[in-house]
Amino acid sequence: MAAHMRRCLLATTQIHLSQVRYRRPNIQKPRPSTRERRLFEAITQPILLPELQQQQSVKVKQTHPGKHEQPGTYEKFLIRQCKKMFEDHNMVIVCQPLPMSENEKREIRNRFREAGMDLLHYSNKLMRPAVMDTRLTNLFPFLICHNLFIVGEDSQLAAMVKITRRVPQLHILGGVVDNYILSKEALIRYSKLPPLDVTRGQLVTLLNMGATKTHSLLGNHQEKLSRNLEQYIKDQQEKDNNS
Repeated sequence: MAAHMRRCLLATTQIHLSQVRYRRPNIQKPRPSTRERRLFEAITQPILLPELQQQQSVKVKQTHPGKHEQPGTYEKFLIRQCKKMFEDHNMVIVCQPLPMSENEKREIRNRFREAGMDLLHYSNKLMRPAVMDTRLTNLFPFLICHNLFIVGEDSQLAAMVKITRRVPQLHILGGVVDNYILSKEALIRYSKLPPLDVTRGQLVTLLNMGATKTHSLLGNHQEKLSRNLEQYIKDQQEKDNNS
């Protein structure tokens, strides 16, 4: 008996594994309600006036006391730099950039610098206070999302449009040229005009054409009369000599 107990204790235990198949839960769609219940729900549904619906759709934004604080000293300094940018440059073009790497942005900036311009970046949080309550207030529609600014001391619109056409990462929105706010279409039309000196020369030529023509018309009669008198004197002298 003791030997039998010893053999039972020394025998190794066997682990029995049972395989269980996974079953998805049986989720059934709700059955459609009866016709009487649908009629009851349609009749008892509340009817809201349009005014009440509009009031319910309005979402009230929670204001946080720390969000609308006055700009700090450093932000005021940056705002003054934005204002100085408009004062020091006769041409400020607002562009909408597409995603680009820093190397691409550096290459684009170098192109503008070679042409006598520059590509600057200021946050719209600083640009909006800079143009607020000034003659440049109408620039607000252009200051959206993330903007880059093409600046130049002279109005080099032709060179600027030529470079931006070769740079697909920049899209012109508008800008300020010679203290005038222009849209993209107006900037392109303005860039096709001849230089200011050439336009002034053409204007002076047109103004002088009227005076020159008037002088020629007034002097034509006098010259014709003097030629006729000279010919008459010659004819009289020839008659006297023949007689």
